[in-house]
Amino acid sequence: MKRISRRATQLSAALCLFGALSTTSFADEPTWFGETADGEWFVGLRAGAAQSGEFAFSDATNAGILLGYQFSRPVGFNGSSSIEFEFTTSTSDGNIGRNSEFSVPGNWDVDTFAVYFAYRTPGTVYFKGKGGVIKSDINVKLPGQTVGSDDASLALGVGLGLRLLEDTANVELEFTGASGDNDIDLITLGGTLLF
Repeated sequence: MKRISRRATQLSAALCLFGALSTTSFADEPTWFGETADGEWFVGLRAGAAQSGEFAFSDATNAGILLGYQFSRPVGFNGSSSIEFEFTTSTSDGNIGRNSEFSVPGNWDVDTFAVYFAYRTPGTVYFKGKGGVIKSDINVKLPGQTVGSDDASLALGVGLGLRLLEDTANVELEFTGASGDNDIDLITLGGTLLF
C-alpha cells in the first residue's frame, strides 16, 4: 500500500508541474529568460527498459510522461531545439539474483525525474541528442527489508525519430545514460504530440 501511495504522490506532483508549465502556452508571446521564444508545446508517453549497472540486477520496465517546448527558431544545421521535462516509474520490477552484493534474491524498481535540453536534426527521419539532469530513486526489496537510494546526476541521451502527420507527431527510440552513483540507463520507445 505504501508503494501505491508513494507512486500516486509522485505522479500527482509531476502532473501538477506539467500543468503549471503548460499554462504558459496560452500566452500570446511566451518568453524564456526575458526573450521571446516562439514555439510549440508537446506532450508524450515513454516506455521501455530501465537498466541498473549493479551486478545481477535484471532490467525493470518503466513508463512515463513527457512535457516539452520546441523552439521555432532553427539551430545548428537547421535543426530544432527543445526543453523537456520527463517522469518515469517502474511498471514491472527487475529481479535481483543471489550472486548480487546482497547475496539474497529480491526485486528492484526506479522512479526518474529529468530535465533535458534536446536537439533534433531536420528531416522526416532524424537523429536526436539530449543532455540534462536526472534524479533517480531506486528501491531494492529483499526478504524482510527495503533499501532505498536517491541520486541526482548528469544524463546524456541519443535517439532516432520519425516525424508523422505533417510534423505534429513524432515517434522516438532513445537511449539515456546517467553518470551518478545509481548508474541507471533507460532504453525507451515513445511518441509525442505537438499542440
